[in-house]
Amino acid sequence: MKKISLTKMIILGLILGMIAGVVINNMASADTAKTYAQDISILPPYFYVW
Repeated sequence: MKKISLTKMIILGLILGMIAGVVINNMASADTAKTYAQDISILPPYFYVW
């Protein structure tokens, strides 16, 4: 089995994230989008390193 390089994995993740964002943006109802936006706001504190 061929090993995938870290760079390719990062690029693949970015592309999949963009596709997921477009799908959620275009297919979700207003209520679903609002709920998702409130739930996703929990994640940013995990990325702060003070």
